[in-house]
Amino acid sequence: MSNDNFSGHSDRLRKMLDDTTPAKPPARKRAPAKAKAGNVSISGTGNVVGDGNVIHINHLPAPVVNRVVVVPGEGVITAKQQADLKALVDDIVALESDLRKSPKRHAAVWSALNKKMGVTSYHQIPGESFNSALKYLNQWRGRLQSGKSAPKKLGDELTERRKKAIHARCRNVPNGLPRRKAYMQEHFGAASLTDLDPMQIEQVYRYVMGWKQT
Repeated sequence: MSNDNFSGHSDRLRKMLDDTTPAKPPARKRAPAKAKAGNVSISGTGNVVGDGNVIHINHLPAPVVNRVVVVPGEGVITAKQQADLKALVDDIVALESDLRKSPKRHAAVWSALNKKMGVTSYHQIPGESFNSALKYLNQWRGRLQSGKSAPKKLGDELTERRKKAIHARCRNVPNGLPRRKAYMQEHFGAASLTDLDPMQIEQVYRYVMGWKQT
């Protein structure tokens, strides 16, 4: 067989093979890989996170709030004595508000008393220093009530304040009530403060406030 015939025969076989060989399918595009879910650690409570993440929630205990509760103990003033001091402080603050252009508030009065008594809280005032605390506050109140503008600004209210102060003083001094009644009977022939006029009330007030602390 000549070379030309052999070459032609090979070409025909190659073409027949090409016609019978199936075409390769087109290459498929690969889908993008899904992101792997990660582990998310969250500290706290009530947190919700989606997107298929695995959530580890650490439930932390609520913070502890320390509350200071002052309980009267041995050697310090009693609850009754604390109430007496509170009443005086309230009265002083009310007078400051009525009579002063720049009145002192509760915090300032308590701070001054605590400093005078050498304590950080009036609950810590020693029992033997109670009379000194009373004297300090009574003198403060007395200065306010004795001011020149007090009678004009307070009027009848001043007399009522004097009566309250007299009653408080008699409660806090041994035999205070009998002593006060004896004084009133001797000087005014009266047994009750309601029987006295404002000037007589003022005189009784100065008398009981002059008692020595015992």
